[in-house]
Amino acid sequence: MSADRSDLETIRNHEQRLLLREVRHSREELEKVLADDFCEVGSSGRLFSRQAIIDTMTSESVRELVMTEFEATVLAEDVVLTTFRILRYIQDQVKASSRHSSVWKKRGDSWWMVYHQGTLEPKSETS
Repeated sequence: MSADRSDLETIRNHEQRLLLREVRHSREELEKVLADDFCEVGSSGRLFSRQAIIDTMTSESVRELVMTEFEATVLAEDVVLTTFRILRYIQDQVKASSRHSSVWKKRGDSWWMVYHQGTLEPKSETS
């Protein structure tokens, strides 16, 4: 059975929750959505493991993050690609923006993020 509207909404909710400070600082919450074989390509071009990302996220200083331009594309019945933009706010001003993509895979009854990449945008695109 192919991913349906409910699946896409679940994935969108997961992506949205991953922007929240209380989720980003919770190893338990992150382990609920990042697959054991998860990897991320950071804006530096370096490859990061699940453990490295969890360690980084749980200790980072989180600013207000807002997701825009969200899209989800079904690649296979149990694989979904998401793309979106994140705006980073400090004191009600956009200080940075980045483009993101994630690959989600359904395993059993749950959706797991298996891949993520974020790329910073040039400063001129944040205004």
